[in-house]
Amino acid sequence: MNNLEEEKLMQLKGEMFENLQINQENYSDNGYVQTLVDVIRKVLEIEHIHFLISKELYKDIQYIVKVKHRYISIIDPYNPMDQQYCESLIQSNEYNKKIILNTAKEELIGYIFLKIEIDSFSSQFWDDFTHIIHHYFKQVFQILVINNEKRRYRLLQSVTNQLHSSIDIDAVLRKVLESLKEIYPNFYFTLQLSTDDFKKSDLSIETLDYTMENSPAMECFLTGNYRIEDDINRKESFMYFPLKGKQGIYGVLHIHANQSIIISEQDIEFIHILAQTAGNAMENARLYQHSKQLIKDLKLITNVSKKLNSILKLTDLVKYIVAELKNSFNAHEAGIVMFKEEYCEVLSGSTTYFYNEDCKSLLHEVKQVLLTKKEGLFLGDVNQSQYRFTSIPYASIMVESIEQDDNIIGSIIVLHQQPYYFSFETFKLFRSLTQHSSLAFSNAILREELEQLVITDYLTKLYTRNYLDDEMKQSMERDTQGVFLLIDIDNFKKVNDTYGHQNGDKVLVQIADIIKEKLITGGIAARWGGEEIAVYLPNYTFEEGMHLAHEFVQLIPKKSKPSVTISCGVSYWSIHQPESPLTLFKKADEALYEAKNTGKNRMIANI
Repeated sequence: MNNLEEEKLMQLKGEMFENLQINQENYSDNGYVQTLVDVIRKVLEIEHIHFLISKELYKDIQYIVKVKHRYISIIDPYNPMDQQYCESLIQSNEYNKKIILNTAKEELIGYIFLKIEIDSFSSQFWDDFTHIIHHYFKQVFQILVINNEKRRYRLLQSVTNQLHSSIDIDAVLRKVLESLKEIYPNFYFTLQLSTDDFKKSDLSIETLDYTMENSPAMECFLTGNYRIEDDINRKESFMYFPLKGKQGIYGVLHIHANQSIIISEQDIEFIHILAQTAGNAMENARLYQHSKQLIKDLKLITNVSKKLNSILKLTDLVKYIVAELKNSFNAHEAGIVMFKEEYCEVLSGSTTYFYNEDCKSLLHEVKQVLLTKKEGLFLGDVNQSQYRFTSIPYASIMVESIEQDDNIIGSIIVLHQQPYYFSFETFKLFRSLTQHSSLAFSNAILREELEQLVITDYLTKLYTRNYLDDEMKQSMERDTQGVFLLIDIDNFKKVNDTYGHQNGDKVLVQIADIIKEKLITGGIAARWGGEEIAVYLPNYTFEEGMHLAHEFVQLIPKKSKPSVTISCGVSYWSIHQPESPLTLFKKADEALYEAKNTGKNRMIANI
């Protein structure tokens, strides 16, 4: 090798490594190639140059370089197609010299293609030239790897700080995906999560498919270990990393590379740490959100309990609970049902669906389930359940029992049209609200039963005289007219003497039941004293009152056993003919006295 060749090599080495030393802290992704090309073109006085670098040598930085340089290509020297590509380059007019790049151990690491007008350099020169180039690549790659490691861990530290200070799961996942895309711009990332809470998110998120039991994603999720797979036919690579926290695994980070790759241990470790950091951050965010929800639920239960204890009337209680259930669970329907021996009584204040005819099968089935299994009912989809609710337009159902003295006396039901609308957490809150409501219901029912005892006659279950007086006073202040009937059983002493007082009481109860049955549409019946029964008909016309009195006179002898007749006196008031409860009673009493004295078994009016 002559002096000129030595000078060229010294100049080449000096300028390349000087630039490398100066710029190593801030070397750009492909600046090392440009520096190399510029120095070679200057020293050798050539225009065209191209590097073909072995994939094996390039693997440590293939994820670092973001922009492909026009002077460098990555090849597999032992691949027939890549070998054909090399041959095509040398056969073109653009290059006329191919230099083999070997390591000191004579391992093939690539080729250099040149366009040189006159090749006056010795073979020793070209050997030394390739060693310098190889050494330069090794130095550059080391610098790039080190710099990238620094950049990755600076980013990892920044991401970790941000993730652990965030309570927004969406923000956590967004930061993870952005960080990965910054480090690995040529990869595609998808988060496959174990819940479907992010359907409306604009992030690349999917719900983990539990039906694919043998899929790599499910294996990664179940074992907590990462998986790497290559599709040889399509020349693609897939990686799966678990999003793992301290208490569980929350999904899988799916990475897709549209080329067959060899990923370094450093990259695997980095992605694994980032995925685990994301899993911990998701766990922390979920725990925080869960604690917030628990606090919200506790506040709701506390507020409902306070309100329940302040409501005295059963109808007001039902209206409040139904409104609270609809609002808290965004339910379409909410109802409260009391279980009777032969039927289910829907309490006033329940939503309209519970009064429909097609709801009866649902109420009957609910009653049977609660009384048989002694546990609530939580169905995500009625159509997929073992229970046969006939043609109900709702899919999601929550049911809990109302209990009194350890006995199930009714149920609270919540419905939604959408399948699987209520979560199990929602059901637990629903159960808590129902348990608190049960005590309030028991108290309200006992209170109303006590009030009913005060205002009703113990034998006939008709109202008392005092209650009827109060109702008449309110009606005369509120309504425009009304009719008063005073009924007396004819020859009742004879019934007692003939059949005994016990049978006499039964006759009195029979007549009371007949009267109550006729008053379903309106009217108040009270035991006035002894065998006398009073009936007040608010807003009835005189003619309507007379018609009903005539029905009683005709009906009672037919339905009573032993058969008895009645006498009835009728009085009437209106805004044009005002009366007081006392004067109205006196007029009816006078009419009753006349009916008794003119043959009994009749009705007479006194207006």
